[in-house]
This record gives sequence, structure tokens and C-alpha cells, in this order.
Amino acid sequence: MALKLIPLWTLYGLTRGKATTRWSGDGEEPGQAHLLGMPRFDPSKCQSGCRDCAQACLPQAISLVPDEGGVERVKVDYGRCVVCQLCVEACPTGAFTASHDWAFGSRNREDLLWTRAAVSEEGVTLAHEIRRVFGRSLHIRHVDAGSCNGCESELQALNNPYYNLHRLGVFFTASPRFADLLLVTGPVTYAMRGPLLEAFDAMPEPRFVMATGTC
Repeated sequence: MALKLIPLWTLYGLTRGKATTRWSGDGEEPGQAHLLGMPRFDPSKCQSGCRDCAQACLPQAISLVPDEGGVERVKVDYGRCVVCQLCVEACPTGAFTASHDWAFGSRNREDLLWTRAAVSEEGVTLAHEIRRVFGRSLHIRHVDAGSCNGCESELQALNNPYYNLHRLGVFFTASPRFADLLLVTGPVTYAMRGPLLEAFDAMPEPRFVMATGTC
């Protein structure tokens, strides 16, 4: 019975056409229309002396720091944000609003701090160099350094027919000796510190490291 169904599935696949999305090449809908992203912050609507957002933020991504005049200002660390939207619910003035900015990334950890300036000139130069060298092909060695496996489920989805990461010239490799990028998930436990350093040392230069997730 199973053998008779194989031609039907083949015919079904041919009639469906290409399943792979063209995002992010042409702005096509990525299939995440109803997924909320990082909350947006408008400082002009922030009420002085209010701490509701900071008190509601469980991962402590929101804090209040004094400026040069001693006035407390909101500081947002998007690197700690888990997109729970509690700050949006707690803010009485609408300074924090929900958004669909889920495609969110940064080359430097400091750039995820809202109080920091934009990327430095050195960062822009490095970004152009990375794009020049690895713009057409990038091989990744992934190391799970104690994660909750949430990031791993997302990485696995990148290889399915819908996203098809290979079409962008990005490949996962089993050996760090063939990798350009070391992708680290998890907080790096004590037991994984040694294997992680060994994987990095085995990589050829130029080499890069990317940390993924919020844990």
C-alpha cells in the first residue's frame, strides 16, 4: 500500500511547485505574520519616575540609569529580551509597543544596548570585509554548550525545504576544520568550556564566533 502512494506524493509535489520561500531576497512574506518581535521603545512617551516596565521585566532587560544630569533614563538590553511583551502590558503611557521586528540581530553585543550609539566605523569596515570574503559561501560548525534546545529546533528548521539555508550559500559542517563560523548555543557550561575552545582552535583563519539565543 505504501509503494502505491509514492507516485501520488511525487505528483502532489510537482503540482505544488517550489516550496522554498524567497525571503529575504525580495521581501516576500516570511510566513511569520502573526509572530510578535522585539518591543519598540519611544522615549518621548516615557513618564519620568515610572518604573513599571523595569519591574515587569523578568529577565531584567530593562533598567533605569542616571544620565549626566542625574535624571533616570530607561536602558533596554535587547540581548536579554525574551520577547514576553510584559513591558508592553505594564507601560501606562504606551512608550513600549508591540512590533513584528522578529528578524533581529547584531554583530556586536554592545549594539543590543539601546543607550549605545550605532555601529562604529571599525565595525562597518569589518562587516564589509566579512561580506567580501564570505558573501557567497559560509560553513558553520555548531556547538551546543548547554542550551535548552530551543535554538537547536530553530536551526533544524533552517534546513527544511521551506527555508532551505543552502540556497544562500550557508552550510553546516561536522568538523571545525572546515568551518568559517563557530555557532554557539547555550550559556557555555563548565563541562563544555574545554570542547568549545578546542573547536575554536581547530578552525582555520579567518574565523568568527556567533552566540545565539538569550540563555
